[in-house]
Amino acid sequence: MPLDAPVTTITLPSMRTPLVVPATGGPHAGLTGRDGGTSIGMRYLPRILGVLTAAYSVAIAVRPVLLARPCGLTRGPDGEDVDAGVRVLVGGIGARDAAIGTAMVLAPRGPALRVALAARVVSDAADALVFGTQLPARDRRPKVVAFALFWAALCALSARWADR
Repeated sequence: MPLDAPVTTITLPSMRTPLVVPATGGPHAGLTGRDGGTSIGMRYLPRILGVLTAAYSVAIAVRPVLLARPCGLTRGPDGEDVDAGVRVLVGGIGARDAAIGTAMVLAPRGPALRVALAARVVSDAADALVFGTQLPARDRRPKVVAFALFWAALCALSARWADR
């Protein structure tokens, strides 16, 4: 924020440091501390979700047990053995989601970011449907579906800030 920019200072009794809000740029322009700290606006939510999506996706592609175990698709006493077929499918899911997560991070704001977010939401909804109806371990289905739908909802909500 430039030193001469118009600002509004907000001080609440529970706050140690007053917030300095830019007087221009709309309600989602971001809030900064008195020292000019980083933005705490929600405008970065789609990017943060993209980074988290890409990181988890690379992790499951490299180590399929991270997804296979919660889905009940592992063998062995320690739950570390993953069949070759499951490894291939988890690797494909990881590659797909890494691409979508990367798009969420790199897409310019506006229509391109909204498309990346829509791809994420549709992928998670499809995962919830497939895993929720097809996982052999029926007792694992509710938790897997709940997580997929939670992530889909969070990404859908973040689309609110795709243009800002």
